[in-house]
Amino acid sequence: VPNVFSPNGDGTNDLFQIEIFGLRDFQGIIYDRWGVKIYEWNDPNGGWDGSYNGSPASEGVYFYTGTGKQANGEPYVVQGNVTLVR
Repeated sequence: VPNVFSPNGDGTNDLFQIEIFGLRDFQGIIYDRWGVKIYEWNDPNGGWDGSYNGSPASEGVYFYTGTGKQANGEPYVVQGNVTLVR
């Protein structure tokens, strides 16, 4: 999982993604430093484009969780932080 991304439209690092393989029931959530949910996605191939309510989110540190089930039924949980830079 990357710890920095730059959604500035240059085609490099424009989307924060949690690389996962063989998961089902995936859910990714982004929170700001106050614990407010900023973004949520359920497509394992999806990710966060650095926006909040349709506007560019501020630069800074955000926190993420990714949960799901592996193909064998075992739970999958990953969490950490990511820095958004423009």
